[in-house]
Formats: sequence, structure tokens, C-alpha cells
Amino acid sequence: MAQYIELGNNQYKIISATNKKGRINIEEFKTVFTLIDYTNLDPIKNELKEKKNNKSTIVVNNSGPFYREVKVPFVDDKNTMQILNNELRASQTINQEFVLDKIELGKVPEENLRRILACGLPLNQIEAYMKLLKDIKCKKPRMIDLGYNALFNYIDKTNINNSDAPYVILEVSNNLLKVFLFDEKKFVLQRSERISFDDYENVVAKVKEEISLIQQFQLSRRYQVKIESIYLFGESNGLDTLVNELRNSYPMAVELLPQLSNVTAPEEFNYLAYVYILGSMVSNPKAMNFATNYDKYAKDQKAMDPGKKKLLILTGVSIVLMGGAFCGLFYLNYELENDIRTEEAYVSQPDLIEKAAKVSEEDTLLEAYNTISLEMEAVKNNLKYYPDMNAYLVQVIYGYEDAKITQMSTTAGILNINLLTSNVDISTYYPDYLRNSGLFKSVDYFGVQKTKEGYEFNVIAELKRGE
Repeated sequence: MAQYIELGNNQYKIISATNKKGRINIEEFKTVFTLIDYTNLDPIKNELKEKKNNKSTIVVNNSGPFYREVKVPFVDDKNTMQILNNELRASQTINQEFVLDKIELGKVPEENLRRILACGLPLNQIEAYMKLLKDIKCKKPRMIDLGYNALFNYIDKTNINNSDAPYVILEVSNNLLKVFLFDEKKFVLQRSERISFDDYENVVAKVKEEISLIQQFQLSRRYQVKIESIYLFGESNGLDTLVNELRNSYPMAVELLPQLSNVTAPEEFNYLAYVYILGSMVSNPKAMNFATNYDKYAKDQKAMDPGKKKLLILTGVSIVLMGGAFCGLFYLNYELENDIRTEEAYVSQPDLIEKAAKVSEEDTLLEAYNTISLEMEAVKNNLKYYPDMNAYLVQVIYGYEDAKITQMSTTAGILNINLLTSNVDISTYYPDYLRNSGLFKSVDYFGVQKTKEGYEFNVIAELKRGE
């Protein structure tokens, strides 16, 4: 029996299933609505520790992972990962240790580059998930997957990608709307909006607004190539009603996300609420598995242990010295002594020493002046491209309800913002709110922590430069 666990911000899901010759048979499933993060996985451990567990998969579908599109040249996988790692660390928006993987998004022929979706998971979270797998007595193989990768795998196993035409996937839950745009069988863009089915008319309005915005974006990137279809999934019981509403409003096809043909489940199983887990079930663990990535990371770190490196270096040096000690040591020593005496006699001339000191002083002053001039010019050019911290920018940063700014600093157009909220979902909504303002080149968030006052999290946002 295999156990599949999906971790959200305010819920977790578990499916117990068997997978024989490509046929998946779901025997048990459940969703538990509770605030949960990587620092408190005991409820899941207590639930699964007594169950038979030949294989376990964790799908991380919360605010922990980060995703960043990067364009890279056509190089092998090892060099590609090195480029992605360097790019992310140089961006100054990721300030913690992480483990990295990637999803290929296609080619950019006009630039002779590849589009890569860099997928990262903070190291401390992976360690917590690896401990959970150990606590529930998971036998190998074990797998840690990410939400985006699981969703993309699910889509690949349907007939949606039979055409190159652009389409939209809408995930509709009781508190969040996610919009995924695909074109030419590749992921293009994702947007998020907060919603509540307590106000159904507002949900419909929000969905229509997002469809309109994503259609405009699609037409801006490929002239006259419109979105042809929309597919919905999620936990909401109102999806059928919403599908009918959208069909009456748009000329494009509007459908529920197709079901996988190789899955057997109890009659009451709602596959639309378990798409991420199902996508991970049919994925290739060799393509993305953060459990394997972590093992490799730990092995590399162990190999780079400073004590071992020092011992190896000292051993190598000792061997070299011992081997050379009997090969002309006395002859080399004699020659070196003669050379040293000759050089000492030359450089000791008083007039030569005085001239050298004067030239050195002038060169030092000239070099320092040139360096300062170049740095000042670079600072001037750099500063004029960054927007001022004007009233509108401040209004945007401080204008989100229930997101209290506790501390903020800015350096060269990069804002480091610490926030406090009573709702853990705002750690996802607030970064999306900043991204949608159009003021920022990139926005990342980290470190959601539960405290007595609420939930603390950190946002790092890089302002867009002017034209």
C-alpha cells in the first residue's frame, strides 16, 4: 500500500492506494482542514504511523516552494543547474539555503535560449518532510513532489495537450482562485486572487475579470491567437454551476478538468479535489523528486566537509614534498641562493628605491581617483532608474487589509518587508497583490511562522526600473 500526502497551508489530504501495472486503485482518502506547516507535522505522523506503508509521496502545495522562470543557454543538465543556482542566489531575493530542481518550458528560438521554471524548496522544510517519511516508517522509494509539477503531470496524462491552442486552467477553492495559462502545450503564467463562495456573485465577477486579463495578456504575446478553452477543478461544490455560468458568457469551450482514465476509486471520491495528488501518482519520480535531491545535497555537503578537505590537502602536499625531496634538492638550493644575492644587490641601490617609491605613490593616487569616479558615475546611473519611494508606492505596500508591516528596509531598489497577519493565507495573497500592482520586477516570500500575535512572514520585492 502506498500513502500519498498533499500539504496545503490550511489543510492536508491523504490517499491510500495501490498502483499495479499502471492501474491506480484508491482505497481510502480524506481531507483534514487545519492550519499546518512544516514545523508541526505530528497530526499526519499520528495518522499514518500504524498503516502499512511500502511507498510514500509528499506533495508540497503550500507557500513553501518558490518558482522562478529563467532563460538559459543550451548546455547539459549539470551546467544548467549551476546557472539556475547562480541566478537565484544573485537575485538577492532568496535569503535562505534551498534545494533546487527544474521544469523545462520549451525553447526561445529568436534568442537561442531555453525557458526553465526553477523550482526551489527551503532546506529546513525538506528536512522536516524527510523526518516525517522516516517517522511513518516509509520504505524506499519515497518521494517529495511540488504542486506545480504534479499539476503539469496530471494535464499531460489527459487529452488537453493534444492541440497547440492556448487554454486556461482555473483552480477554484473556497478561499483562493488560481489561474494557469498554457500555450503551445507549455506553461506560460500563473495568477492568484482571493475569493469566497459565501458571495457567489463576487466569485463569478472575479473569475470573469481574471479570464479577461489573461486573454488580454495572451493577445499581447501572440497576436490574434486567443484562448480557446477553460478547464476548472478544485474543492468547491459550486463548480458545475460556475461552468454553466461561464459557458453563457464566453464563446470558448468551458469544461471540468478531465478525469484520468487509469484511476479506480470509491463512488464518493471527488477527483477534482485531489488533482495534485493524482498528478503526483502518475509522475515520473526520476523527473522531479526532492527526496533524491536532498540525499544528493547531503552527500555533496559531506564530501565538502572542511576537516576532510584539509586532511586530503595536507596528505597530498606531504606526498609531493616527500617525492621531491630526493630529486635535486641540493642543486636547486644552490642556484636559488645565487639568484637571491644578485636580486638583493640590484634592488638595494638608493636612487632606484627613491624613484620606485615616487612612481608607486602616483600610480596609487591615480588608480584611487579613477575608481571613485567610476563608482560615482555608476551610482548616479543606477539611482535614476529606480522609482522613488513615493506616496503611491507606500500606499500599495501598506494598503492590504490584515497585512501589518512590522519592519521594512530598502537597498538599491530591493525592499525587505516583515509582516504580521491573523490569516496564514495572506502570506500567499500579499505577494500576489504586490506582483499584480505592476510596480515590482520580482516578489518572493519566506519564513511563515506561527507566533502568539499571529503569523509572521517575510517578503522581498525588487522594484522595476524605469525605461
